[in-house]
Amino acid sequence: MKKTISRIFIVFLVGLFSLACSNDDDNESKNELKPEEIIIGNWELRNREPDGIDICEFSSYFSFLDNRTINGEVYAGDEPSECASINISGSWEFVGGSKFIIQIDGKPDVVEVEINFPNNNTMEMSSQKEGYSEFYARKK
Repeated sequence: MKKTISRIFIVFLVGLFSLACSNDDDNESKNELKPEEIIIGNWELRNREPDGIDICEFSSYFSFLDNRTINGEVYAGDEPSECASINISGSWEFVGGSKFIIQIDGKPDVVEVEINFPNNNTMEMSSQKEGYSEFYARKK
């Protein structure tokens, strides 16, 4: 009788510990940020493939705001003394997976891009239609 009670108690403890471990795993996945949450913030352009970026473009940045708007400043030029900038504003929408739609004010077409986050401080934005990938770092 004591052996039966001991076995039941051991089975109960094993079951209890199994449930406790699976709940911890579930809580960890619930704490992960979604792409539409990670994107919120200020991002600085760091590279573009396949052509790279010029010296002036290192100053380019975008701010993705939680009200689904985007603003920023895009720089161009071959020499630091020749940098010119354009202010950009528009809106963004998370479509699902890693797909986002960006609409720049004054431009008739929307751009569908794929955005991946290797970590919370790095963003890779690519457009198959436009044929590029851009890499951004979260601005501090």
